[in-house]
Amino acid sequence: MIHIDHICGTDDDDLEQIFKESRQKFVELKKDQKQLEADRKKFNNEKELNRNIYESDVIHLNVGGEILATTRQTLISLKKSLFSILFNGRWEQRLHHDVHENIVLDFNPIIFRHLLDELQLNQGKNISPPSDLSLIRSFKKMMRKLRVEHLLSTSNRNILTANVDGQLITTQLSNPFKLTNKTHAFIDYHPKIFRHFIKANRQNKSLSLRKQMFYVSTGFSSRNLFYFFFDFFVLLDTNLNQQIIQIRINQSFTKNFDESRKFNRSFDFCFLFLGFKEFFSLQVQRILRFVQFNSDLKWKQNGQTIAGGNGKGDQLNQLNSPYGIYVDDKKQCIYIADCRNHRIVKWKLGESEGQIVAGGNGYGNSIDQLNSPTDVIVDENNSSLIICDYGNRRVVRWSLENPNDEKEILIENIQCDGLMMNENGDLFVCDHENHAVKRWRKDEIGKGEKGIIVAGGNGFGNKLNQLNSPTFIFIDREETVYVSDWRNHRVMKWLKDASDGIIVAGGQGNGSSLNQLNYPYGLLVNEVGDIYVADSWNHRIVCWSLGSEEGRVVVGGNGKGKGSNQLNYPSGLSFGVENNFYVADYRNHRIQRFDVD
Repeated sequence: MIHIDHICGTDDDDLEQIFKESRQKFVELKKDQKQLEADRKKFNNEKELNRNIYESDVIHLNVGGEILATTRQTLISLKKSLFSILFNGRWEQRLHHDVHENIVLDFNPIIFRHLLDELQLNQGKNISPPSDLSLIRSFKKMMRKLRVEHLLSTSNRNILTANVDGQLITTQLSNPFKLTNKTHAFIDYHPKIFRHFIKANRQNKSLSLRKQMFYVSTGFSSRNLFYFFFDFFVLLDTNLNQQIIQIRINQSFTKNFDESRKFNRSFDFCFLFLGFKEFFSLQVQRILRFVQFNSDLKWKQNGQTIAGGNGKGDQLNQLNSPYGIYVDDKKQCIYIADCRNHRIVKWKLGESEGQIVAGGNGYGNSIDQLNSPTDVIVDENNSSLIICDYGNRRVVRWSLENPNDEKEILIENIQCDGLMMNENGDLFVCDHENHAVKRWRKDEIGKGEKGIIVAGGNGFGNKLNQLNSPTFIFIDREETVYVSDWRNHRVMKWLKDASDGIIVAGGQGNGSSLNQLNYPYGLLVNEVGDIYVADSWNHRIVCWSLGSEEGRVVVGGNGKGKGSNQLNYPSGLSFGVENNFYVADYRNHRIQRFDVD
C-alpha cells in the first residue's frame, strides 16, 4: 500500500509513476497467490499419494533388459542414497518407463541382482562386492553412481555367489565350508526355491513337512523324497516322526565323481535325506550337482588329432571342411558334419577311419543325399541324427538303426546353420538367411509347423533386437538362447520371451583384441555361465567369463597353421565328459582334441 500523505505531496508525473508501480505490485501479488495455490494443490496431491505408499510395495524394474522385482523397503534401505530418493514414492512417475511400465535402470543385471541380494542380507549396512573378480570393478562403479560406495565392505566374510540354474544369487554361509569368495558354485535347483529357503532361514522359520514336499519334490516321487540344503537350509521340523539321516560327503566318496568332471579342488556337501538310503547312492548324481567349478581350468595347448588330419579328401580316413560336431560320450564316438563331402561321419575315438552314417551319395536334393551339411545332433529318444542340410535348405532326420531305409524331412525352406535340442525334446534351429533363431516344440517337429522366433527375426542389423547371419547356437535349461552373431562379430544372449538380446561377447567390431571377435562360429556355455566361442578368423577359441568385458584365449591364437598348437578357421565346438575340448579345425580338415592340463 502507498501512504495517502505521500500521494498528496506529489505532482502528476510522480502520481502516475506511483500508480504504475502499484499496479505492477498488484499483478505480482496475484501471480504469487496463484503459485501458492498451485503449490498447496501439489502438496495435497503428494500427501494423498503418500497415503497409498508402503514399504511392502513391489517395484518392477527393467535392468539392462532383464525384468526384476523387489520391494520398496529393499530399495530405500540405503539411507541418503540415490535409491532412497528415487523410490520414496514422490519421483517414480517421473522416471523412464518401458512399454510395460517397468522402471528402466541402465545397470548390468548381474551386478544389480547381487546388490539386491546384499541389501536383503544386510539391510543396507555393509555390502560385499561379487565373488567373481571380473565383476568387482563394474559393481564399484555402480555403487559410486548410487552414492553409497562408503558402504562397500572390505572384510573377507564367508560370502558365496552361486549360479542357481542360470541366476546368480549371493548369500552368507553361517558355517564355513571349503568355499571362498573366489569359489564358483553351480546349484541345480530352481532359483525361486533357493531364495525361499534363504529367506526362511533369515526369519528363523521352520517349514512344515507338507510345505517342504511341495517345494522340493518337484520332478521326483514323494515316496523317495530327497532333501538338499546347505547348512543354512536345515529347516526340517524336529517333531517329524520320519527318520532323518544326515550325511556329510567327503572327498573320498566323491573321488569318482570328481575325476569324471576334472574338478581340481576338494569340496564338501551337506545333504539331508529322508528314508531310502540306497536310493540316495543311485540318484545323487542325477538329482543334484553342487560343484566347485574351477574357472581357471586350462587345457594343454598342443591338440591331438582324433579324426581326419590326412589332407583334404573323401576317403574314410579323410575329411573335407568339417563344420559342426557332436560328441557321444556313451558310445565313445564323434559325429562330424563333413561339409564338402556332403556326408555325416561317425568316428570312434581311437580309430583311424570313420564310418558314413548319412549322405555320402554325392551332393544333391534326393532324400538319400545331403548338400553341404553344417551341423548334426543325436536325438536319443528316436535313435536318430538330426542334420542341418544347409545347401538343400532343410532339416532332415536319418535313423541310426536303419540308415539306408528311414529318412525324413523335418523342416523345409530354412537355410539352417546350427541347431540344438533341449532336455524336453524341443528343437531350436538357426535360420541363417532370415537372421533369426526358431523353436519347434517336441510335438511340432515334422508336422509342417513354421516354428516360433525366439531370437532376432527383425531383419539383418546390429540393433539389440537384430541378428546378422547367425551361425551356431546354444540353449540352456531356462531356454535362454545364445547366438553366434556372425557378421556382427558378437555373441548375443536372448532370455526366454525377451524382445531384445544382450551382448555377452564381442560387439566391438571385428578385430583380434581380447574384447573383439572376428566372425564367431561354434558356441558352448558351461554350468557357471562362461561362454566358449570359436573366434574363427582369429584362429583361436576364447572364453568369456560370466559378466566379463573381454575374453581369454583357451587354445589356438598362434596364427593360422597346421601345428598342434594352431588352428585354421575353427568352426564347431564340443565338450567331452572329462572336460576335453573338441574343435572342428575347418581348413585343416581335422578334429582336434585338447585335454585338460
